[in-house]
Amino acid sequence: MLASGSFQTTGALVGGISQPSFSAFLPKVLDAIIRLTPRHICFHNTLQKQQETKQGFYAISGFPHVLGAIDCTHVRLMPPAATEHLYRNRKHTHSINVQAIVDHQGLITNIVAKYPGSVHDSFIFRHCTINEHFQDGSYGNGLLVGKYKNLLIYSLHSNPPGHTTHTPQQQHVNRNTLRS
Repeated sequence: MLASGSFQTTGALVGGISQPSFSAFLPKVLDAIIRLTPRHICFHNTLQKQQETKQGFYAISGFPHVLGAIDCTHVRLMPPAATEHLYRNRKHTHSINVQAIVDHQGLITNIVAKYPGSVHDSFIFRHCTINEHFQDGSYGNGLLVGKYKNLLIYSLHSNPPGHTTHTPQQQHVNRNTLRS
């Protein structure tokens, strides 16, 4: 609804209020969402939550150490006129490219929604704080599973920093993990 050029009129019609009333309440609603987001969307801030998530994914898929499932999606919008070209995605529509990570219950635990549609999924992952935390070992043997083209997500057999080679067996497991 916020992505349409007439979102206030649409929202007012759906909510059964006038557009001016909708316009007056919208900033308060958005401020509340922004204020509450850190409390409700947080990526495994305790060891207990990490363990619970790993057990949940293992029960569902048989994959050990999984802390989340990751993917990106395009959310259509009306782009700013001055930077319209940045928001044009590969399907020639305007969007932002949103990366989300969910836990074993399908609850969003992390979201990155700041890049225009022309930005590739792998760029978003490489530049997000979750990636930094995986790189510095904050999540121990934890993994993310996802299906990205041209991006190796932390797989079942990750190497220590500075090592980039995998045995044939590790490569086989990595391919199968990303396929499922």
